[in-house]
Amino acid sequence: MTVILTNVKKNVNIEIINMNDETLLEAIKDYSFYTAKQRKVLILMIKLAVDDIVTVGSEFLEKKAEVSHPTMVNILKMLQQEGIISRFRMVNTVKDSFKIDRTALDKIVKIYSAKQNI
Repeated sequence: MTVILTNVKKNVNIEIINMNDETLLEAIKDYSFYTAKQRKVLILMIKLAVDDIVTVGSEFLEKKAEVSHPTMVNILKMLQQEGIISRFRMVNTVKDSFKIDRTALDKIVKIYSAKQNI
């Protein structure tokens, strides 16, 4: 379901995708612009997120996604460059955490929805 909001004063349309996790996960699995490993890590991060914050370390992600450390570093870097995640350090912690930007995932869901509607 897509909802379009219109700002009458500025005549700007804002499109909001109704994105539940099932649809999002299916869309990521179908997204051919990422490698299988990149998709696996992104899906894992979404499943581990609490309020869109992933607080596990990269070692845990490496083990669960079955990827090497250099591969994980490259995948996380790519997801940051794409705007899908941002890295930050929580107070009194040693490890980085990651914030998932759901609006950045809209493109993946839109492509998936377009494919489904053909």
